[in-house]
Amino acid sequence: MVYVLGGYAMLATVLDGVANAVSLITPMIAGIVTACIVLIWDLAYFILPSHPLPWVFGNQRMLVRKLGIKPTGILVGIVLLLWVPSIITRGQTLPPQTRGSLQVDRVDIPRDYSAIAPDKQFAVNLYVLNPGPERIMNVYGYGLVSVENVDDQTDHRVRIRADKELIPIREQYIAGKKKGVAEVGVGKNIWTMLGTPLLTQSEVDGILKGTTRIYFVSWHAWTDSQGHKDFMYDCRWLQGYTLPAIVWHLCP
Repeated sequence: MVYVLGGYAMLATVLDGVANAVSLITPMIAGIVTACIVLIWDLAYFILPSHPLPWVFGNQRMLVRKLGIKPTGILVGIVLLLWVPSIITRGQTLPPQTRGSLQVDRVDIPRDYSAIAPDKQFAVNLYVLNPGPERIMNVYGYGLVSVENVDDQTDHRVRIRADKELIPIREQYIAGKKKGVAEVGVGKNIWTMLGTPLLTQSEVDGILKGTTRIYFVSWHAWTDSQGHKDFMYDCRWLQGYTLPAIVWHLCP
């Protein structure tokens, strides 16, 4: 037992105790190292009797023909400490989310901007919600609206264009050069209006036929109470053209 405790203490010293072992050693690592130790012990058990290991202890030279109690106990102690993290963390659940976030709450179409007709602007009010668990600060939003002819690359083309436009916006926000809503509490939302330019007759015809889509892209950034900055991207396009028969499709 003394040797087992010695092996335990030796590895604990290397890992700076059990606390570090919990953070450093996963079950996979423990399994691999345990398998290696067992393999070494088995090889020593079968090989040493016929191929003894020369060993010098003080002024004495000896041949080691088997693993004694001391090295075996040390190996057992090492294996025990390897599996302590798995025993400690077994049954523990992950802590709940502690950082604030944003999500799309709803999309409303104002009555005054609901007509899809020539020389009319079609618009939506996009609401984003802070579901918790904490308030978020400097909530900044940016929106893009485009009317696109439909082909196999339409979704991809919209995403590429949006990413290209959003890169400098994101960099400016990270650098502290973009200021938004000072604070959004838990369960509170903010909204912004996204609208098309005045629609042309050809665009209206395409929308009614399904060969043209209106894309609404929104991007929001915020900072949580720990100073972490995070971002949300939403892209959707419109199917249907009369209330209440509006159908939204999320971009892939």
